[in-house]
Parts: sequence; structure tokens; C-alpha cells
Amino acid sequence: MGYYEEHKVNPRVLVWGGSQRAEKLARAIANQQPVVWAYRKPVPFSGRTVGIQTIWDKDLAYLKGKIGRFTVGLKGTEVEGVEVGAVILVPDPSRPVLNFPSCHEAAGYSVLVALMGVSRRTYSEALPEVLKLAERSRVWVVTDDIQTSFDGGEDLYTEARRRGVVFVRTDRVPSTIPIPGLGRRIEATVFDRDLGREVCLEADFLVAPVWVLGDDMSVYFSRLGLMDFDWGDYPGGTNREGIYIFPDPEGFMTEAEEETVIQALAAKVAVLARGRMRGEKRFEINAERCAYCLTCYRNCPHMAIEFRRDDRYANLYGEACFIDDLSCRGCGLCYALCPAQAITEIGTESLPKAKPAILACENAAGLVLKQAGTKYEYQLFPCAGAIGENEMLRVLAANGGKRDLWIVTCIKDKCEHGHQDMKLRGRVERLNKLLARLGIEARVNLMRMSAANSLSRFGVTGERT
Repeated sequence: MGYYEEHKVNPRVLVWGGSQRAEKLARAIANQQPVVWAYRKPVPFSGRTVGIQTIWDKDLAYLKGKIGRFTVGLKGTEVEGVEVGAVILVPDPSRPVLNFPSCHEAAGYSVLVALMGVSRRTYSEALPEVLKLAERSRVWVVTDDIQTSFDGGEDLYTEARRRGVVFVRTDRVPSTIPIPGLGRRIEATVFDRDLGREVCLEADFLVAPVWVLGDDMSVYFSRLGLMDFDWGDYPGGTNREGIYIFPDPEGFMTEAEEETVIQALAAKVAVLARGRMRGEKRFEINAERCAYCLTCYRNCPHMAIEFRRDDRYANLYGEACFIDDLSCRGCGLCYALCPAQAITEIGTESLPKAKPAILACENAAGLVLKQAGTKYEYQLFPCAGAIGENEMLRVLAANGGKRDLWIVTCIKDKCEHGHQDMKLRGRVERLNKLLARLGIEARVNLMRMSAANSLSRFGVTGERT
């Protein structure tokens, strides 16, 4: 554990998006702190924006700074710099629009509703409309997948069946043709998956999804320094502190789920609301020893490295790297890679008296190892990416080169730092080749696990004979 420092931060939040979801989020945040709601084109549906600054017709051109002190460049006829403390991207998923006839218009007629390739959200919006129509109309629903896994979904489906709605399951897109001389009446040929044959349905109204293309906002990822990594296990989060993405790129969320995420994102940025934020200093760069090689800057997954100039610095450039406390997540990758060994870990616990045979990511194996008591000799790191060659060599030397070293990392894609143990694998391979050439028996073993795994595989950590 490191020590904490208070930092002055900008409480204002930029919400970037042109959807109604973005508007809801901006309104929720405006209840607690200043908000800028912006997008590259005007939003036609926005109503009252009391307490919200809006900026339209400007594109997000660049971003500088760190959490609590970002400068966002919005480019129109000229570039405008906007100072904010956090940025939230709200992608607008491609979505289907269903145009249902009114109950009065469809009364006494038959309605065919095609729900092919749609999400739970579309089902949650469509089933209430189907129920209304079923009171005075004959309704068919042709679908590839009946979806009820949303709040009240099973009750809506059961009630629709009770009111006479017929659900036809198929894995083929229905073909429709107009019936000559009968106005808008159509005939649909549908392959009924349950019957195993085609059926013909006649309907006066056809309700089919019309897809509206959205904006997945992937064009902004490189501009904001976001990693190409699936952060599905960390909803809303990115590799950078202070930058968030609404976690529903496919548009699967129902309105109730959307509201829950909106409140969660509002809570995330609320830490900026009072204008001060506490950061934990977990690693520190000794400016006098920094060679200004930029290894830490190039490899930091969270873009937490900054530069400072001072003529007193010992390197040729009079400049050194520093770690921004608020941006750093303590993965320790810089600590492992620094060739000058200019980075120290703050507040590290003293090593166990026994020589450690296991070096592990605390998120992957910390709880299990602690529960195992003194059966295993180990040392924990904030991320396995923090384990460098020097750390491994120290442990191997302490054990006389006769005892294997195990390194435990997260299961693939579960690393909260963007799977940084991939770089660790290369270090382990290089070190094992060196050990073999020197005739040293011990080897470094790399394994992935989670807290659900047992430690039986560590039974081979004894000395080699």
C-alpha cells in the first residue's frame, strides 16, 4: 500500500454522444456537477437543457492531460479547447425501429410482426405494443428467438399467448408478397421450425424492423489513447482513468438496465464533484536516476507517465519522467521494465522470512494464497506485469538455483490492466533460455489462475535433486 495525496481537479464532465441515452446521462450528472454535452452534429430531440452546456457541430479532435485536468479539442470552423475532469463516450448502437399501427387503425384486422435478429431491448419495447393490438386484432409474431430475459418479460409473453397472439419460430427470413386487389393485404411464407414446414399467413399490416445506423465511436479510441481490448468484465471502464464508455455497443440493454448503468456512471464521476480527489502513490520515479529513455511512457497501459524539466536532473536532457497518481492504477509494469531501475514501489510489505517460491498477481491468486497460510512461500504484486527479470533472478539466486519459481497471472482477458502478462511471457522465455545456457537447473514457470482454482499444481515447487 502506498500513501495518499489530495489533488485539485476539474469537476466538469464531458458527455459525448448524440443519442437519447447520452441526454439522460447528461441530465443525471447535471444534478451533482457541471456537464458539457457535445456531439459532432445537432441533436433533434433534446428538450430543456437547464444546467447543461451544449456544443454541437464540432468533432472531438484531440485530448490532452490526465483525469481531473483534461483539455478536449472540439473542432468546427476553429478548434475550441474545453477543460473537463472526465470524459464519457456514449456510443449510439445501430438499432431497429418498429412502426406499429394504432389500436384504432388496426382494429378488426390482422397484424404480422417480424422480430428477426433483434435484441432483448427491442423485445421489451415490442411486447407491450403486441399486447395492445391483441385486444382488437389478430396478431402473428414471426421470430428467430423468443426473448423474455428482461424485467417482466416472461409475464408479457405469457399474457400475449393468453390473448391469442401466435408466435411462429423460424430460422429463415419470411418472404412477403402483396395480394392483388386487396389493398395493403399481404401473404407471408414462413418456415415454421416447430412444424418443420412452410406456412402461409395473410395480414393487413406488416410491422418489420427498419434498421437505423448508429455511431460506435471507434474512430475516437486512438484519439483518446484507448486500448484495443475487451473491457467487458469492467463495465464502463477503459484503460485510462477518467475516460469511460457506455457499456452497451450492441444496444442489448433494456430501459431499466440502461437507467442502472446511467446511475453507476454518474457515481463514478461524482468523485470529481467537490473539486478535490485523493490519489494513491504506489510507484515513484527517482528523477535523479531516470535516464529519460521513455520505456515507462511507451509501455504504460494507463498513460499515467508525464514529463518534467529541471536543469538539476542528471541525464543529458534535463528532463525526467513522473507518474501521475490519479492516472496510475498500480500495475507496476513500469517498475518491471525500467532499465535504469529508477522506479521504486511505495509502502511495500517486508518480504517473508522464507524465500518465496511463488510470485503472483494479487488479483489472480492473492486470496487463495493467503488462505493457504504458510504452506506456500510467496510474494504478491499488483499485477503480474510488474514482475521483471531482476525480481525473478533475485528469487532464483536466494534459492541457490535449485528451486523452480512459479509466476501466477490472471486468466486470459480478466486482467484489469489490459492483459499485460503477455509481455511477462516474453521475459520468462528469455530468462529460461539464459538459465539453460548457464547450466542452472531451476526454471521459471508461468501459469494462469483465478481465486476459484486450487493450488495443487504448486506441489512441484520443491528443490530439484
